[in-house]
Amino acid sequence: MSPRALAATLALGTLIGTLPVVWGTSLLCALTAAGLRLNQLAMQAVNYLVWPLQIALFIPFFKAGRGLVPNSPVELDSAMLAEQMRAAPLQAVASLGEANLLALLGWLCWAPLGSVLLYGLLRLGLWRLEGSRRARQRSRA
Repeated sequence: MSPRALAATLALGTLIGTLPVVWGTSLLCALTAAGLRLNQLAMQAVNYLVWPLQIALFIPFFKAGRGLVPNSPVELDSAMLAEQMRAAPLQAVASLGEANLLALLGWLCWAPLGSVLLYGLLRLGLWRLEGSRRARQRSRA
């Protein structure tokens, strides 16, 4: 893989892997890699490696999305959700769905800038690694 393609694969895998939807990141990575002709294995590996980030970033993404929708009644209180699950399970699922939509909104605010910055940093680092590898090969010849 070229440094450019590897950087794109790693950046997109990270971007999609942090998407606050647990059910769909593998499929989205597969479709993206196929559509852009990127390495499927690398894309899925990055997707799974950033899974802890997906969980860790859910609350910040939720708060960012909630900041954009200030009148939202959705709260992420584990005790309240547990009680709601016992009393009204469908309402609890609806609340979690709304929280997920707010987290997606927060992710959408971060995604464009974050992916461009990550791609640039990865491309620069991989370009330098490739240059040093080629220099070593020339010195051996």
